[in-house]
Amino acid sequence: MSENQRSTTSLKVIAIFLAVLLWLYVSTENTIITRKEVGVQLRAVNLEEGLKASHLDKVSVSFIGTPRKAEDINAYVDLKGLEPGVYTVPVEVSSLKGARVTGINPTQVKVQISQQGEHIFPVTHKVTKPPPAGYRLEGVDMVPEKCLVKGPRHLVNRVADVVVYLDLGGLTQTSTYDVQVRAVDREGKLLTGDLTFIPNQVKVYVVLGEKKDMLQAAVNPILSGQLAEGFTLGEVRVDPPRVQMIGKLGVLQGQTEAATEAINLEGRTTSFVEEVKIVGVPGVEIYPSRVRVHVQVQQQITGADGVESGESP
Repeated sequence: MSENQRSTTSLKVIAIFLAVLLWLYVSTENTIITRKEVGVQLRAVNLEEGLKASHLDKVSVSFIGTPRKAEDINAYVDLKGLEPGVYTVPVEVSSLKGARVTGINPTQVKVQISQQGEHIFPVTHKVTKPPPAGYRLEGVDMVPEKCLVKGPRHLVNRVADVVVYLDLGGLTQTSTYDVQVRAVDREGKLLTGDLTFIPNQVKVYVVLGEKKDMLQAAVNPILSGQLAEGFTLGEVRVDPPRVQMIGKLGVLQGQTEAATEAINLEGRTTSFVEEVKIVGVPGVEIYPSRVRVHVQVQQQITGADGVESGESP
């Protein structure tokens, strides 16, 4: 071959190469051709109803052509007809317009298919840290009160309770906050794994109150005034004879009785029953706050021997 012929052949090869590049440039709407590798979310398709597949989340896909975003690439495993069990299946990628897939890593993945189960549980609570000194937990309400747990059937069957853990160490008043729900087994151990909670949080209303002392105190009826001449005081009975007193820590120290408001005897000639209020003590709640006092009034009778005796009118 002469030198001119070799030169002509080289020019033809170069021309063909340039023509191919020009075609690629035009056919991709003036987009630059690239070689790229991206991480792509792996999906499972054709999974039978009531089953769930666990597998690698992402795979790497290499391609040459127009630039692509990861969300534009569909990488999947086809699980059609597969029953619960563990399988090794190939990773597939849908065709890309204007690009060609050159590699998938890994080309196969292990897939675990499990039977799904679900159950509705009431939400309970457990206090991990009590309120500060001087305060106590008076009530807990949760909204909603129930939670749907979904996941592999063998794991759902192990759930004994759905619980929220409450740290009350920094609370001194009634509070509301959102708490994540957890699942525990019959031994109270936290269950981890592929469980879904609906909802995964509940709103917790925590009611706190100050700690208080409580005691039973005898009622002391206070009497004032003088009965009419010729009459004496007989039995005085209180119903109920004792009341309950509730107060802050230390307030009730030394308190042994509860006094009534004064009952006026002035000029009385007959027995009577009067409802009176218990005298309040600062910072103390008293139950009941009123009592009935039965007062017996007796008439003085002087016998032949000069000895006085009483008789109720």
